[in-house]
Amino acid sequence: MMKKNILFCSAIFGLSGAAFAQNSFEGFYAQLGSGYEENAIRDTSATSYEAPGTPSLFYYAAPNKSQGNMPLVAAFGYMYSVKPKYLFGFGMDYSALTQGTSSYNSIDQYDATLDAQHFSISQRLDLFLTPAMRIGNDALLYLKAGYSLVKISQSANATFNGDLTYSDFGYTNPTNPRAYVSGYVISAGYKKMISNKFYGFSEVNFYSYAKKPLNITTTGNGGINSNTVTPQLNTYQLLLGIGYQF
Repeated sequence: MMKKNILFCSAIFGLSGAAFAQNSFEGFYAQLGSGYEENAIRDTSATSYEAPGTPSLFYYAAPNKSQGNMPLVAAFGYMYSVKPKYLFGFGMDYSALTQGTSSYNSIDQYDATLDAQHFSISQRLDLFLTPAMRIGNDALLYLKAGYSLVKISQSANATFNGDLTYSDFGYTNPTNPRAYVSGYVISAGYKKMISNKFYGFSEVNFYSYAKKPLNITTTGNGGINSNTVTPQLNTYQLLLGIGYQF
């Protein structure tokens, strides 16, 4: 009788472990991660057009900018099993913090400088698909690929030759130009259960976005001043975090 009870309990625990392995990471999940993010912006040279009298073109040779920051990324998604070892899902990421570049200066063909410029990146939203493979009973390897949308803003209150502003030339102070640019995200990650519902994860993300012009326009002094830059953004991201499986 004792032997039968032991065999029965062993079978029950074995089935429970198999069921946990089968059901872990299936269904809805939410997670929060942070770590390191680098935003690399290139093609930052600008074309400036002045028209108070004779139109003039100035080509500001600006350096490419790269800046590291700490992100905060929330995600929500759903996974379902397609085979005992494999899952497939979809989800959404949102980056909650605004990231910026350090200030930089540029120079035109007449050696005049445009100083104290910088970019900021915010409101990043991703929609993605994610295939995954179970590793043992409590871990998961996954890939992500999808669409990403982000807002890029440029500082408009730059100075000329160190201390001159737009108002010194008789122009109104401009507002910061901004644009939403679309691109793609590709990722690889690892999840491991740390309790019945909570898991830890690590993830590497790469983003690339299309170009879109940012235009600073001011009026006054009998004409307009228009400064246009068309930056291209790539983002590299490493996340560590915790999630909850519903």
